[in-house]
Amino acid sequence: MNPSRTVILVAGAGLLAVLLSFPPFFGIDTTSNGRVHADIGHHPRWRPPSPEQVLRAVSARRGAAARGAAVPGPAGSPDPAAYQARLNVVRLASEALLVLAGTGLALLVTGRRTPRGA
Repeated sequence: MNPSRTVILVAGAGLLAVLLSFPPFFGIDTTSNGRVHADIGHHPRWRPPSPEQVLRAVSARRGAAARGAAVPGPAGSPDPAAYQARLNVVRLASEALLVLAGTGLALLVTGRRTPRGA
């Protein structure tokens, strides 16, 4: 195999491993029947965001709502236990697909070329 293709495969596999180890999360306010949620970002799978981090993210989104964006749900739950971090499966799948497509495209570009006239 071409050495550049090996590098591309290793880099693609490494990016996919990092993505699966640090997946995207979103936080949800359970008192709003799932209507109030906010993106929390990527965190280690073995240490997901705490309820306090979710509370801050949802509160920040509510702050944006006070400035004009509509966010349904109760005005706020002071109890951090009412906030949960959940894996953002849709975003994880789309990011993994992007990594796989980029790796495939890079492999296609560096594909085997036949000499002219052969």
